[in-house]
Order: sequence, then structure tokens, then C-alpha cells
Amino acid sequence: MTTAPVRVMVVEDDEAQRTAVAAVLQMERSFDVATAEDGEEALKLMRQQPPAVVVSDIYMPRLDGVELCRLVKSDMRLQEVMFILLTSSGDLADKVRGFENGADDYVTKPVHADELIARVRSSIRIKAMRDELKEDQKALAELNRTLEESYAGVLHLLVQLLGLRIPNATSRAERSEAMATWIGERLGMEGAALHVLATAAKLHEIGKISLPERLLKKEPGEWNEEERREARSFATFGYLMLSSFPKLKDVGLLIRHQLENFDGTGYPDKLLHQQIPLGSRVLRVINFVDLYPVTKARSRDQQVDSLRKARGTNLDPRIVQLAEEYLQVVEDRTWLEGKRQVGVFELQAGMILAHDLTTGGGMKLLSRDATVTLGQIERILSHHQVDPIVNSVYIYDHR
Repeated sequence: MTTAPVRVMVVEDDEAQRTAVAAVLQMERSFDVATAEDGEEALKLMRQQPPAVVVSDIYMPRLDGVELCRLVKSDMRLQEVMFILLTSSGDLADKVRGFENGADDYVTKPVHADELIARVRSSIRIKAMRDELKEDQKALAELNRTLEESYAGVLHLLVQLLGLRIPNATSRAERSEAMATWIGERLGMEGAALHVLATAAKLHEIGKISLPERLLKKEPGEWNEEERREARSFATFGYLMLSSFPKLKDVGLLIRHQLENFDGTGYPDKLLHQQIPLGSRVLRVINFVDLYPVTKARSRDQQVDSLRKARGTNLDPRIVQLAEEYLQVVEDRTWLEGKRQVGVFELQAGMILAHDLTTGGGMKLLSRDATVTLGQIERILSHHQVDPIVNSVYIYDHR
């Protein structure tokens, strides 16, 4: 297959120079050389048939080479054209002015044939790479558009797949999404970050479709220690499954690290404290709640107690506090009866706490049923400045 010649345009007001430069370029059989005697003629010809490369003198009447370059680079139809300036001047200011207006390269006169051909060839290679990159970007944009259109459908399909393969997974997915969103908002997450967290919570069990049937027939809380070690591979499988989708790559990363322990003993990478993505720390708490659900044999208080015991080891203390509040206040509406929520700065002497008052770092400042005093308020506010209280404060409502 014969490759079509590459169009190269020479712009030079001096006829002898124009003829000489064109003759040099015509030595290269792969070049289709066109000429113009000034910038205005060149611009007119380029708009009729854009070249791949322009080789232009700087100093020309009516429209000089630098201004021609600026006009070419600002024209949507011509901005991909490579522009080489010819000059006999060694003045650095000319080169700077040219580059500022979009020039891609310089060749100094008198022109050396081998150098000029090499520079034009180089410009053609660069243009080919740019064109290829532009096509790749178009293809990626089209792929992203397609993914955007089908994103909701993909999520729905994945959730349905979970429900068909894993008992009770659909209801857990909805509950996990609600819980993660509530906690994420109180951690200051918003926008894309909050959306990624909510999606990861909804799909956090997706990797379990790779687990053997004997494990799937059991609730996670019924697994023994050996089965838990076997089952934990679902986190990396879920990551591998989701990260192949560009739109779900960040979701997959949170899912990969959802079994990392706060103290660095987790799976798969033994990340420690802040090394673990914040969203993954939220998912770790959600997984823990899945392991210790409220049943006939386990009360809400026992579930919360299990969370507290894992604080600082398996779980981030701040997120434990928020999870505890969610479980008690959001999921158990009866808990709020006879109680009301106040801000830390709204505490007043004589109020009676309906819940332990603990800092984000896990330091208990006051126990449930304690009557707040002025001295205690000063101590609470002092600690709050250094180690903030992340969950809400609840008191008994005696109004």
C-alpha cells in the first residue's frame, strides 16, 4: 500500500530563497511541497488545503511569519499544523516571540538541506503522535459517554447479580449504601467522593460471587475463623472485577481495602491508619456490622458493644462513633424517645447525657446519665479543639 505524500508549505517573500527551500524539501519524495510568497497568500491556501507542516520566513511584508503562526494556531481548522520559522537572525527575542505565538521549531538561514529535512520529518512524527493521541481521546470520550449512559444500568445489573448469587445481599446493599452516605456526610465528604463511597458500599460484597457455595449458604456472621480467612479474598476479587470499568475504578479501590484493619493487621496490604482510604475505613465498619447483625440472640446493645471493642484495632475510632449513632438513632427510631440532640457548643449545666460523650480519638469524657457541670463543659470544649467530638450529643429531654 502506497502512503500518500505529506503536504509541506514553504512561505517566503524572497523568490530565490523560496525556490531554494522548496527544492531542498522536494528532495524528499514523501513530501508534497507547496509555496506561498507571503503570509496572506499562505493563509488563503492553507484554508483550502491544510498542510501538515509550514516552513515560514519571519520577516515578510503585510503579514510576517510570527503573526501568520499566531493566526494558524488560533484557527480551529489549522491549529494542528506544525509551524517551523526560518530566520537569519540570532536574536533570542525573535525566537521567544515565535514560541509565544505557537511556533513548534526554528531553522536558521542559510538553510542546510539535511537539517531542514530532519526538522520537517521530526515535525511530521510529532504531528502523527498528536493526531493519534487526539483520536485516542475522542475514542475515550465516546467510551465515557457510553459508560455514563449505561452506568445506572450496570450498577442495577451488578446489584441484581449479587441478589441472585448471595442470600440477602440486595437488602444489605441498600442498607450499606444508606449507612455509608450518612457517615460520609458527617465526615465532610461530598460530591464525587461521597458518590464513590455510596456506590462502593452498595457493591462492597460483589466479590463474593467468586466464593464457593458452602460459604454463601451461611450468613457472614456464621463463618468460623478459617472460613473468614478463605472468604476475605472477595475484597481483591471485587477490586479486579470493578477496576476494569473506568467509571468504577475508584469504587474498586475502596472495595480492595475494605478489610484493612486500622492497626495495620488487615487484608490485603496491611495498611495502617491514614494509609487506608477513608471510604475503605467506612466499609470496614459496615463489614463488621454485617458480621454482628441484630438477631434474636444478639441485641442492639450487644452489636454496639462489639463495635466498641474493635475500636482502634480493626476499626477507625471516629467511624465507630458515627456507626454507633447511626445504628441507634437512624435504624432504631425508638431510641430517640425521651431524648433530643444538641450541639457540643449548646451544652448547658444541668443537662443529663443520654449517651457516652467520646472524642473522635476514643477518649471518653463523660458517661451516659452524667449530669453536665460548668467545669465539665469547659473540659469538653477544650478537648473538642484538639480531638473533636464527631458524633452528635444526645441528652434526656426534660423540657
